[in-house]
Amino acid sequence: MTARIRTKAQALLRAHEYLCKAFFWIGGCLICSIAFTVSYEVGMRYFFNRPTSWAIDFAEYSLLYGTFFGAAWILKMEGHVKVTVLQELLGPKARVIVDFMNSIIGAVACGILFWRGTLDTWDTYVRGVLHIRPVTVPKWVLMWIIPFGLLLFGSYFVRNAFSLFSQMRDLGADKE
Repeated sequence: MTARIRTKAQALLRAHEYLCKAFFWIGGCLICSIAFTVSYEVGMRYFFNRPTSWAIDFAEYSLLYGTFFGAAWILKMEGHVKVTVLQELLGPKARVIVDFMNSIIGAVACGILFWRGTLDTWDTYVRGVLHIRPVTVPKWVLMWIIPFGLLLFGSYFVRNAFSLFSQMRDLGADKE
């Protein structure tokens, strides 16, 4: 029974990892598309005197989606900015404890923001709120990525916390 549960858990973790990596690449493509969109806008405006009405909106939406699509994978790769001055002064066990606490705090923060973002997104969907710009879209289409991205982001904090908890147990066992 335990082996079957472990196998299913590993399959779920692999699927989560694949999903986060796929969204990271989609987010990266969206971020890259901003350069092309803005370049197109500049060319149309200055060389042909025919500015677009959609380029700035597309760039803004791509930046939003790209950020939330990529955050979880970047956390997994430890690519986020860290201030490690204090951690470098600590010993290995204290460093693992601080990292564990950071992961717990990150998971809780993402959980709270996920919940609040879900409520706000649902509210804009139910009320039919529109984002009035040159490209008018329902506001929930822009907002759903926030709770979704925070769910993926928070799940990596939880995964990190479990991994660090195992490290803390191993470090504690080594001293005995």
